[in-house]
Amino acid sequence: MQDPIAKLIGSWLLNTTIYSIIVRIILSVIIGAIFGYERARRGHVAGLRTYIMIVLSTTIASICDSIIASKFYALSFASIIAISLIGANSITISSKNRIKGLTTTIGLFSVAILGVSLGSGYYTISIIGAVLAMICMALLGKIEVVLKEKSMHMQIHLELTKSMYLANFTTTIRKLGMRISELEIQKAYLNTSLAVYTISIELNNKDVLTYKKHKDIVEALMSLDYVSYVEEIM
Repeated sequence: MQDPIAKLIGSWLLNTTIYSIIVRIILSVIIGAIFGYERARRGHVAGLRTYIMIVLSTTIASICDSIIASKFYALSFASIIAISLIGANSITISSKNRIKGLTTTIGLFSVAILGVSLGSGYYTISIIGAVLAMICMALLGKIEVVLKEKSMHMQIHLELTKSMYLANFTTTIRKLGMRISELEIQKAYLNTSLAVYTISIELNNKDVLTYKKHKDIVEALMSLDYVSYVEEIM
Protein backbone atom coordinates (compact mmCIF):
# COMPACT_ATOMS: atom_id res chain seq x y z
CA MET A 1 0.00 0.00 0.00
CA GLN A 2 1.44 3.32 -1.07
CA ASP A 3 1.33 6.12 1.44
CA PRO A 4 -1.17 8.82 0.29
CA ILE A 5 1.07 11.73 1.32
CA ALA A 6 4.08 10.18 -0.41
CA LYS A 7 1.95 9.57 -3.48
CA LEU A 8 0.82 13.20 -3.47
CA ILE A 9 4.27 14.76 -2.95
CA GLY A 10 6.45 12.21 -4.70
CA SER A 11 7.45 8.57 -4.54
CA TRP A 12 10.96 9.64 -3.48
CA LEU A 13 9.59 9.95 0.07
CA LEU A 14 9.17 6.17 0.19
CA ASN A 15 12.78 5.45 -0.74
CA THR A 16 15.43 5.51 1.94
CA THR A 17 17.48 8.40 0.59
CA ILE A 18 19.19 11.30 2.33
CA TYR A 19 16.29 13.58 1.38
CA SER A 20 13.52 11.31 2.66
CA ILE A 21 15.54 10.71 5.84
CA ILE A 22 15.83 14.46 6.43
CA VAL A 23 12.05 14.88 5.96
CA ARG A 24 11.31 12.07 8.45
CA ILE A 25 13.71 13.50 11.02
CA ILE A 26 12.27 17.02 10.69
CA LEU A 27 8.71 15.69 11.03
CA SER A 28 9.72 13.67 14.10
CA VAL A 29 11.14 16.78 15.77
CA ILE A 30 7.96 18.72 14.96
CA ILE A 31 5.69 15.98 16.36
CA GLY A 32 7.84 15.62 19.47
CA ALA A 33 7.86 19.39 19.98
CA ILE A 34 4.06 19.62 19.74
CA PHE A 35 3.54 16.87 22.32
CA GLY A 36 6.35 18.16 24.53
CA TYR A 37 5.00 21.71 24.51
CA GLU A 38 1.53 20.53 25.54
CA ARG A 39 2.89 18.47 28.45
CA ALA A 40 5.39 21.14 29.56
CA ARG A 41 2.63 23.77 29.52
CA ARG A 42 0.72 21.63 32.02
CA GLY A 43 3.76 21.37 34.29
CA HIS A 44 4.67 17.71 33.67
CA VAL A 45 8.24 16.51 34.21
CA ALA A 46 8.48 14.96 30.74
CA GLY A 47 8.38 18.03 28.54
CA LEU A 48 9.74 19.47 25.33
CA ARG A 49 13.19 17.88 25.26
CA THR A 50 11.97 14.48 26.45
CA TYR A 51 9.30 14.09 23.79
CA ILE A 52 11.52 15.37 21.00
CA MET A 53 14.28 12.92 21.94
CA ILE A 54 11.82 10.02 22.19
CA VAL A 55 10.29 10.56 18.74
CA LEU A 56 13.66 11.38 17.19
CA SER A 57 15.38 8.30 18.60
CA THR A 58 12.65 5.86 17.53
CA THR A 59 12.48 7.47 14.08
CA ILE A 60 16.21 7.06 13.61
CA ALA A 61 16.04 3.47 14.90
CA SER A 62 13.32 2.68 12.36
CA ILE A 63 15.31 4.34 9.57
CA CYS A 64 18.36 2.26 10.48
CA ASP A 65 16.23 -0.90 10.36
CA SER A 66 15.09 0.10 6.87
CA ILE A 67 18.67 0.74 5.72
CA ILE A 68 19.97 -2.63 6.93
CA ALA A 69 16.78 -4.27 5.60
CA SER A 70 16.01 -5.88 8.94
CA LYS A 71 12.85 -7.99 8.80
CA PHE A 72 12.63 -8.07 12.58
CA TYR A 73 13.00 -4.30 13.17
CA ALA A 74 15.40 -5.09 16.00
CA LEU A 75 16.43 -1.51 16.75
CA SER A 76 12.83 -0.29 16.68
CA PHE A 77 11.62 -3.00 19.05
CA ALA A 78 14.58 -2.46 21.36
CA SER A 79 13.96 1.29 21.55
CA ILE A 80 10.24 0.83 22.28
CA ILE A 81 10.97 -1.72 25.02
CA ALA A 82 13.55 0.61 26.57
CA ILE A 83 11.13 3.54 26.53
CA SER A 84 8.37 1.36 28.01
CA LEU A 85 10.64 0.32 30.87
CA ILE A 86 11.64 3.94 31.55
CA GLY A 87 8.00 4.97 31.53
CA ALA A 88 6.93 2.12 33.80
CA ASN A 89 9.54 3.09 36.36
CA SER A 90 8.18 6.64 36.41
CA ILE A 91 4.74 5.52 37.62
CA THR A 92 4.38 6.18 41.35
CA ILE A 93 1.65 6.20 43.98
CA SER A 94 1.51 9.32 46.13
CA SER A 95 0.75 9.51 49.83
CA LYS A 96 -2.83 10.41 48.83
CA ASN A 97 -3.11 7.12 46.94
CA ARG A 98 -2.93 8.86 43.57
CA ILE A 99 -1.29 7.15 40.62
CA LYS A 100 1.18 9.58 39.11
CA GLY A 101 2.93 9.34 35.77
CA LEU A 102 0.49 6.97 34.05
CA THR A 103 -0.59 9.43 31.35
CA THR A 104 3.03 10.50 30.81
CA THR A 105 4.08 6.86 30.37
CA ILE A 106 1.31 6.20 27.85
CA GLY A 107 2.22 9.45 26.06
CA LEU A 108 5.88 8.47 25.75
CA PHE A 109 4.93 5.02 24.47
CA SER A 110 2.53 6.54 21.93
CA VAL A 111 5.06 8.99 20.48
CA ALA A 112 7.63 6.19 20.33
CA ILE A 113 5.24 4.19 18.14
CA LEU A 114 4.66 7.30 16.01
CA GLY A 115 8.43 7.64 15.61
CA VAL A 116 8.75 4.06 14.38
CA SER A 117 5.85 4.56 11.98
CA LEU A 118 7.35 7.78 10.65
CA GLY A 119 10.82 6.28 10.29
CA SER A 120 9.30 3.44 8.26
CA GLY A 121 7.85 5.93 5.78
CA TYR A 122 4.20 5.82 6.85
CA TYR A 123 3.68 9.57 6.82
CA THR A 124 -0.12 9.57 6.65
CA ILE A 125 -0.55 7.10 9.52
CA SER A 126 1.98 9.01 11.61
CA ILE A 127 0.34 12.41 11.10
CA ILE A 128 -3.21 11.13 11.65
CA GLY A 129 -2.05 9.20 14.72
CA ALA A 130 -0.29 12.28 16.10
CA VAL A 131 -3.41 14.43 15.65
CA LEU A 132 -5.67 11.87 17.35
CA ALA A 133 -3.20 11.29 20.18
CA MET A 134 -2.92 15.04 20.78
CA ILE A 135 -6.70 15.34 20.91
CA CYS A 136 -6.79 12.57 23.52
CA MET A 137 -4.11 14.17 25.67
CA ALA A 138 -5.15 17.81 25.37
CA LEU A 139 -8.94 17.79 25.08
CA LEU A 140 -10.40 14.58 26.49
CA GLY A 141 -9.20 15.44 29.99
CA LYS A 142 -11.93 18.07 30.22
CA ILE A 143 -14.55 15.52 29.16
CA GLU A 144 -13.30 13.11 31.84
CA VAL A 145 -13.84 15.76 34.50
CA VAL A 146 -17.46 16.24 33.35
CA LEU A 147 -18.09 12.48 33.34
CA LYS A 148 -16.65 12.09 36.84
CA GLU A 149 -18.93 14.86 38.09
CA LYS A 150 -21.89 12.73 36.97
CA SER A 151 -20.51 9.46 38.32
CA MET A 152 -22.23 7.61 41.16
CA HIS A 153 -18.81 6.81 42.59
CA MET A 154 -16.13 9.11 44.00
CA GLN A 155 -12.86 8.66 45.85
CA ILE A 156 -11.67 11.16 48.40
CA HIS A 157 -8.58 11.94 50.44
CA LEU A 158 -9.78 12.62 53.99
CA GLU A 159 -7.86 14.11 56.92
CA LEU A 160 -9.57 14.03 60.34
CA THR A 161 -8.30 15.89 63.39
CA LYS A 162 -8.62 12.63 65.38
CA SER A 163 -9.36 9.02 64.43
CA MET A 164 -12.25 8.90 66.92
CA TYR A 165 -14.26 11.11 64.55
CA LEU A 166 -14.36 8.45 61.83
CA ALA A 167 -17.65 7.12 63.22
CA ASN A 168 -19.16 10.63 63.07
CA PHE A 169 -17.97 10.99 59.48
CA THR A 170 -19.52 7.64 58.51
CA THR A 171 -22.84 8.68 60.01
CA THR A 172 -22.77 11.96 58.10
CA ILE A 173 -22.07 10.14 54.84
CA ARG A 174 -25.15 7.94 55.38
CA LYS A 175 -27.32 10.96 56.14
CA LEU A 176 -26.26 12.49 52.83
CA GLY A 177 -27.52 9.41 50.98
CA MET A 178 -24.10 7.87 50.36
CA ARG A 179 -22.23 4.74 51.41
CA ILE A 180 -18.56 4.04 52.10
CA SER A 181 -17.56 1.05 49.95
CA GLU A 182 -13.84 1.04 50.74
CA LEU A 183 -11.63 2.67 53.34
CA GLU A 184 -7.84 2.64 53.57
CA ILE A 185 -5.70 4.13 56.32
CA GLN A 186 -2.72 6.10 55.00
CA LYS A 187 0.19 4.72 57.02
CA ALA A 188 2.47 7.60 56.02
CA TYR A 189 0.55 9.78 58.51
CA LEU A 190 0.46 7.33 61.45
CA ASN A 191 3.06 9.27 63.44
CA THR A 192 1.33 12.61 62.93
CA SER A 193 -1.56 14.22 64.77
CA LEU A 194 -3.89 13.61 61.82
CA ALA A 195 -5.93 10.54 60.93
CA VAL A 196 -5.71 10.24 57.14
CA TYR A 197 -7.79 7.95 54.94
CA THR A 198 -8.49 7.19 51.29
CA ILE A 199 -12.20 6.50 50.99
CA SER A 200 -14.34 5.23 48.12
CA ILE A 201 -17.92 6.47 48.28
CA GLU A 202 -21.02 5.26 46.45
CA LEU A 203 -23.85 7.71 45.89
CA ASN A 204 -26.79 5.35 46.43
CA ASN A 205 -29.39 8.05 45.96
CA LYS A 206 -29.43 9.47 42.41
CA ASP A 207 -31.16 12.58 43.72
CA VAL A 208 -27.87 13.54 45.36
CA LEU A 209 -26.32 14.35 41.97
CA THR A 210 -29.52 16.10 40.85
CA TYR A 211 -28.95 18.88 43.35
CA LYS A 212 -25.24 18.66 44.10
CA LYS A 213 -22.05 18.01 42.15
CA HIS A 214 -19.02 16.20 43.50
CA LYS A 215 -17.31 19.48 44.37
CA ASP A 216 -20.40 20.54 46.36
CA ILE A 217 -20.27 17.30 48.33
CA VAL A 218 -16.57 17.87 49.05
CA GLU A 219 -17.30 21.41 50.24
CA ALA A 220 -20.06 20.11 52.52
CA LEU A 221 -17.69 17.56 54.06
CA MET A 222 -15.01 20.20 54.46
CA SER A 223 -17.39 22.27 56.59
CA LEU A 224 -17.45 19.58 59.31
CA ASP A 225 -15.58 20.71 62.43
CA TYR A 226 -13.54 17.53 62.81
CA VAL A 227 -12.43 17.45 59.14
CA SER A 228 -9.02 19.03 58.64
CA TYR A 229 -8.92 18.58 54.86
CA VAL A 230 -10.77 16.68 52.14
CA GLU A 231 -10.44 16.52 48.36
CA GLU A 232 -11.62 14.29 45.56
CA ILE A 233 -8.99 12.06 43.99
CA MET A 234 -9.29 12.58 40.24
